[in-house]
Amino acid sequence: MRPSQSGRKEGAGYPALDGWRGICASLVALFHFRVGWSIGENSHFARAAIVQHASLFVDFFFVLSGFVIAYRYRDGLTARTIRLRDFVALRLGRLYPLHLVTMLLVLAIVLFFRYGTHGAAHITWGGDDVSVKAFIANLFLAQGLHVLPGPSFNHPSWSISAEFATYVVFALLWTQLRTRSWIATSLILLAAPVVLLGVFGYNIDVSYDWGFVRAMLGFALGTVAFSVSKHAQVRALLDQLTRAESTVIEVLLLALTYAFVAFAGDTPYSLAAPFLFAGVVLVFSEQGGALTTALVSRPLQSLGRLSYSIYMLHFPLQVMITWVA
Repeated sequence: MRPSQSGRKEGAGYPALDGWRGICASLVALFHFRVGWSIGENSHFARAAIVQHASLFVDFFFVLSGFVIAYRYRDGLTARTIRLRDFVALRLGRLYPLHLVTMLLVLAIVLFFRYGTHGAAHITWGGDDVSVKAFIANLFLAQGLHVLPGPSFNHPSWSISAEFATYVVFALLWTQLRTRSWIATSLILLAAPVVLLGVFGYNIDVSYDWGFVRAMLGFALGTVAFSVSKHAQVRALLDQLTRAESTVIEVLLLALTYAFVAFAGDTPYSLAAPFLFAGVVLVFSEQGGALTTALVSRPLQSLGRLSYSIYMLHFPLQVMITWVA
């Protein structure tokens, strides 16, 4: 990609990755709609392999978060021109309001089911997932830190808990270790896969229990992808690619991503998901190929802006749709 052909201007962010974010959030929502109280579990669409294993796209979010947070905050935190408490407050302000709203929404749904005159007796939901302990854990964003026996309230929000804890860990590494933080990042990259294999045993699909380790692995790879994208030799190589060459690479990565998620999504090979997604984020952050045109289109950019809302609201919506149906 020659400099004049680059689809991204310095300081303009990464709109192609925003398009990816919207697509992945929608796929995760489709995955959840086909399980549990699904009304379309037996449809051809629900049985599609890419939908069946779309929970892996949560790892894309972790990798993307590492990339974007490193882009926006790592230098400032390392140089201590951004205070740790300011960073934590900014991230908490981004994540917490919608988390709180959806938690209270789920609580209202539970109360309606249990005590409302039009409750749904056939839906057997409740117990540990909406207990007082679970409420407190969710209130303090701890529901993804292995403190509960199962998923709770807005079930997908475990990843928000794990991601916020990961923000804090990496911010501490950057402010305290500064230029030596790469050592800790390397240790995370070595230890996290071993822990996930040793504890869970057969794939990466952990959530409320060991999801924090999963988030750490993806986030670390995202920070590495950002560092690689800024390396002088890598930049020289990328700048030599033509638009056609960049398009070929994008198409191959897209095909590889589809094949990987569809056919290796629930096997031990799923541990490679964050590594693959790190490559996807690195390549598409350059916005050098033709696929970028679709990703930066208005519909996909709008989907990207709504991605957090899609992710956080789809579970309560699923419950309500199932009850109505």
